[in-house]
Amino acid sequence: MTLESIVENDVMAIIPYSSVVGSLMYIMVCSHLDLAYPLSHVFQLMFNPTNEHWLTIKWIFEYLEATKDFD
Repeated sequence: MTLESIVENDVMAIIPYSSVVGSLMYIMVCSHLDLAYPLSHVFQLMFNPTNEHWLTIKWIFEYLEATKDFD
């Protein structure tokens, strides 16, 4: 393991990744079925997330913010 991967693992241990993914799954089931595809990929890597996966979750939140007024 490199020092960079150790630091990334420590940072990701602080982030409540699985809790956020669970909340997004609830949002998807209740109102946003269009999130099924990106969430399926994020969910597959829930037990070993990286910073790239966290950035994907941030993108999903930006998408939700941008589409909150859509019917």
